[in-house]
Amino acid sequence: MAYQYHEKALPNQAVNSNLYSGNDDLMVAMNNLLENHVRSIKKDCFKLNVHHRVPFEEMSTPPAQLALIKFLIEITNTKTLLEIGTFIGNTSMHIANFIGPDAEVVTIEKFNEFADLARKNFENNNLSERISLHVGDAYEVMKTLPDNHFDFIYVDGDKGRYLELTQLAEQKLSGKGVILVDDVFFHGDVFNKTPTTEKGLGCKKVLDYYKDTKKFSKYIVPINNGIMLLKRI
Repeated sequence: MAYQYHEKALPNQAVNSNLYSGNDDLMVAMNNLLENHVRSIKKDCFKLNVHHRVPFEEMSTPPAQLALIKFLIEITNTKTLLEIGTFIGNTSMHIANFIGPDAEVVTIEKFNEFADLARKNFENNNLSERISLHVGDAYEVMKTLPDNHFDFIYVDGDKGRYLELTQLAEQKLSGKGVILVDDVFFHGDVFNKTPTTEKGLGCKKVLDYYKDTKKFSKYIVPINNGIMLLKRI
C-alpha cells in the first residue's frame, strides 16, 4: 500500500504510530519525550506572578518551542532580539538567559494588566536590567525602534494585524536576521477557504503573502499551533 505524504506529517498518523503500545495517548507520550529533553526550560525556573484569569499554559510559549528558540539564537549568534507579545514575561526571561547578559532583549505588550505582571516578574528574578519592556500597540511601538537592528524577531500578539506586524518586522531585521511567526495555523482556521475569525484571517494573510517569497528562506514547522520561520537571504 502506498502512503500519501499527509499520512506521515505528524506522529499520530497510523503509518507512524503502529508500533506504539503505551497506555498514554501517543501525542502525550511525544510531548513528554520533548519536555524530558528540555528539562532546564520549565515554568518553575522563575518566581512567577501569574494572571488571575488567563491560564499560564494558554498564553505562554511551550518548553519545546522555547528550546527551538534557544537553538536558533545559538546558531544565529543573536545579540539583539525583539519579542512582540510579552504576556507575564516568562518567555522574555528565558530568552534573556539564552541570549546572555551582554545582549539586548526588547519586548512589547499591549495590555497593562499583563505588562504589570511582567515587570514584577522581571524584578523578582533580577532581570529588569536585561529586558526592555514597552507597553502599547505593537505596530506603533515598533515604528519607534531602529531599522535593520534586531537579529531575531519573535512575532506573536495581535494576530488580526499579523501581516502588518511581520512586514514591519522586515524593516527592523538585521542583515541575516530571523523572524519567527507564531500560531500561524490558528487552531485550524487558516485551512478554511474563508477563516471564521479575525485572528485566523490575519494568520492566513501572512501564510499567503510569504508563500512565494523571494526575500526570505522560509520553513513552516507543524508543531504547537504552527510556526513560520523566515531568514533573510
